[in-house]
Amino acid sequence: MKKEISINELSIVNTIIKTVRRSHGAADCPHKGNCLSEDEMFEIILGIVRGLTPCSKS
Repeated sequence: MKKEISINELSIVNTIIKTVRRSHGAADCPHKGNCLSEDEMFEIILGIVRGLTPCSKS
């Protein structure tokens, strides 16, 4: 079962994606056309954000 995405997580992920998208255009793409899809990028960044977010356990 997938964990639901909080508004805070969604906001952070979307901000990162917008920033990455602005960093280069198609003409100077460093990935040589092997770019991640929007969904792949979202899942990877969400995993990183969740990994960096402290849990409520002490």
